[in-house]
Amino acid sequence: MPESDFVFGKILADKNSKRIVGASFLGGKEVSGYADLLSALIKLKIPASTLSKINYNYTPPLSPFINLLNIIGKKFSDNK
Repeated sequence: MPESDFVFGKILADKNSKRIVGASFLGGKEVSGYADLLSALIKLKIPASTLSKINYNYTPPLSPFINLLNIIGKKFSDNK
């Protein structure tokens, strides 16, 4: 997409429980939505691997076909 930006993200999880404890993102407009979702998951004490099980909205001007949060969640699923 013409207005797309690179997005970088990092999620911090508790070593034992794998619960999300923090996150940071750098990029375009979509990072606001990432932060909103992550703050809810932190509050609910959800494991990071859950990110790979969520169906994300595909909005071409704002998000890529494969969502960054899904990719990060798979990293936590692979490291059981």
